[in-house]
Amino acid sequence: CDKLTNVRRELAKEIELGVEEQLVDLGMKNTTFKISITAPEEFSKNSFNANGQDSVKFLFSANIGQDLKSLSKTISGGEMSRFMLAVKNVLRNQEGLIVFDEVDSGISGQIAISVAQKIARISKSNQIICISHLPQVCSMADNFLKVEKFVKDNKTFSHVLNLSEDEVVDEIAVMCYGENLSENAHAYANELIENNKKFKASICE
Repeated sequence: CDKLTNVRRELAKEIELGVEEQLVDLGMKNTTFKISITAPEEFSKNSFNANGQDSVKFLFSANIGQDLKSLSKTISGGEMSRFMLAVKNVLRNQEGLIVFDEVDSGISGQIAISVAQKIARISKSNQIICISHLPQVCSMADNFLKVEKFVKDNKTFSHVLNLSEDEVVDEIAVMCYGENLSENAHAYANELIENNKKFKASICE
């Protein structure tokens, strides 16, 4: 158990630094993240098991001058999504399937591009399902599904459409410019998609 505790404490320092660096890219530059690892001073019947003797807590502060508190008690929904994205980029575990739901909540511009690129990096070792309304993030996908709701006979249904390449361009353009599409809207949508294709190709090299 002591050996396991020592390894955890060493790795915790690397993870703390890595997650904070990732969060800067995600627009959370004032964030402090710490991993608290505590072990009982003496062994007792219930103080250790197959996972060791440690009590591990994630401590988080989103603002300068704010005390570190338990992650579960202080982080907002949007912050949690970006925090998990940061953790996944640091650990890069092959977990099969990861779902990001509104990971881009409350962001735009360059931060949205950073989010999209970090999701793309994780997708090299995991299957990603990402629910998003941002064109920067949606245009990074390899496969596009559009979810629509409709009402029939006073009941609400969801309909999932597998979009063609042309339909993808239309949807990205609508996200950027609204329903009144123009040549400029389609040109910008195509530019986003092509830039993201180049990025994905660059991380496969």
